Formats: sequence, C-alpha cells, structure tokens
Amino acid sequence: MISSLTNYTSLSPNNSGARKYPVTRITPHIVVGQFPALTVASWFNKDERDASANYIIGCDGEVVLNVPEENRAWTSGNFDNDNRAITIECASDKTSPYALNTDVYNKLIDLTVDICRRYNKNRLVWIADKNTALTYPVADNEMLLTKHAFFQRVECWGKWFDEHVDEFVVRVNTKLNEDNNRLFRVQVGAFKDKNNAIKLCRELKEKGYNDAFIKEV
Repeated sequence: MISSLTNYTSLSPNNSGARKYPVTRITPHIVVGQFPALTVASWFNKDERDASANYIIGCDGEVVLNVPEENRAWTSGNFDNDNRAITIECASDKTSPYALNTDVYNKLIDLTVDICRRYNKNRLVWIADKNTALTYPVADNEMLLTKHAFFQRVECWGKWFDEHVDEFVVRVNTKLNEDNNRLFRVQVGAFKDKNNAIKLCRELKEKGYNDAFIKEV
C-alpha cells in the first residue's frame, strides 16, 4: 500500500523485505535539519547508510515513499518495532528542542490519519512509559505510537514533539472520529417523472427501508 499523500517515490535498498508481523504501530522520527524529503531520501538510498524509512516528510511538507509499507524499513534500530511500525522521518530544526515546522507537523498528522484509516484503525494510542507501551495488547481497531528513544539511546523524537505528543494524538483521533460521524447515502434511482420516484420510494419503504426519501435536483 501507498499513501495518497505521497508526492514522490524514491526507494531505498536498505530494507529487510516483507514484514514479519502485521502493522500495529506508527513511529515518527526526526531528521535534524530543515531538508527537503528527496534530499533525505538520497542519503537513505546509499548502501553504506544502513538506514531508511517508510516515509519521509520534508521541510516543505512534501512526502516521499522510501520503503514500501509492506516492507520493514531500517529506522528504529529494533527488529520487533520496525517489523510492526510504519516509520516516518520528519525534517526538524537543527538544534534542541528539534521543532517541526507547521507544514511538517500538519502533514505528519494527515499521514498518520491516512495510515490508520487504510489499516482500519480508528484510535491512535500513546503510552509514555516504555515498558507499558511495549507490552500493551493493541486492539484490532488501534494503532500504537512508539518513539525511537524506546529502543536506542537517542533524543529522537526530540523535546518539541515530547511536548506536543498529547496534542498530536488528540488531533489524529479527532480526525479519525469524524469518520464515524459521517453519513453516506446511496442513490437508487433518478426519474424525470415525479410519480415514478414516489412509486419507488413507496416500494423501498414497504421493504423496510424506512429512511428512503425523494430529493428534487
């Protein structure tokens, strides 16, 4: 699968092929420096880098697919997490607290929502305690948020995102919950003669479709 938010595809050879486990996690990372996504991809595409990500969000909010979602990227330095997570590298400021600009942050929200929707997840879960998070039994409708610092001694995802992670989860879940409140209608007929429309509407109601209605356009 590939997100419709993808602007470019620049595939890295640095991946382990097909995942060993189903996707149940999303792991945002930071790329230190306000770089375009294609620039970051060019680094990840070198064999000697031994690094990659499923997606890269550049400083302008553009998205590059770097490793197909069905494959394990080399991002977290952890076999288990990278086999379970869609990993997303995000351009950040060069110095602590490694802030994400508005374009990057908003695109990360939209990309996370898109991933959750396509995997039929309607709730993003964040647990700050590492041990609790990594033993959490993720429900079928949930996606677990994990961070690089759970697995290696690094600052990633940085103090800025630490301060915004609760807001991030709320914004993602708000968008996901909007899906549950949307109403979709199916038109079953269109007629020039209003009497024909009335007849079909009556027949549908007789069959139990009590919400059938006529709309003049």
